[in-house]
Amino acid sequence: GDQTLFNNLWAFKAARSTAKTSQLMPWIIENNGTTIIDSNSASDADFDIAFALAMAHYQWGSGGTYNYQSLAATEIQRCRSYDINSGDYHVRPGDGWDDWEYPSYYFPAFFRAFGEIEGGTYQTFWNNVVSKCQTNIQTNRNATSGLVGEICNHDGSRRSDDPCTGGCDGRKYKYNSCRVPWRYAT
Repeated sequence: GDQTLFNNLWAFKAARSTAKTSQLMPWIIENNGTTIIDSNSASDADFDIAFALAMAHYQWGSGGTYNYQSLAATEIQRCRSYDINSGDYHVRPGDGWDDWEYPSYYFPAFFRAFGEIEGGTYQTFWNNVVSKCQTNIQTNRNATSGLVGEICNHDGSRRSDDPCTGGCDGRKYKYNSCRVPWRYAT
């Protein structure tokens, strides 16, 4: 059923991540399932994985094959350590680079949940991440349309270039930026 599939997905992720310091999921893997093309993570996937583990605990408990609650706490800690810049709380694109931000990687509801799960000073940390994301969205959005660019600078300002040569143009509303309203509605 669903839990068996979920456990298999977790086992796949864990097997591909253990060689990395961050132990976050590599973002490009050959469809043979074994060849890692790019070992860097993508923060949006890291956040999805951490949140999914938390939800698995609420759905199935943590007394079976995996302790989802413990795994979620560990994965959230990894996200905090490798996917968030602790200096100004901006969201990094992944664990291996930090040249710009994707506003579609801002998950305010997840970040609030991460703060509740970690508690204490980490709740303040995650609330600061939410505030940074909200500030960056307000800074980046077009005054007329309200749309945000595909990428932005760490202060939320609009990028006027295409550093990925066609893949992440800060001047355009594209496939990543179309997820921003969805992220804020959940």
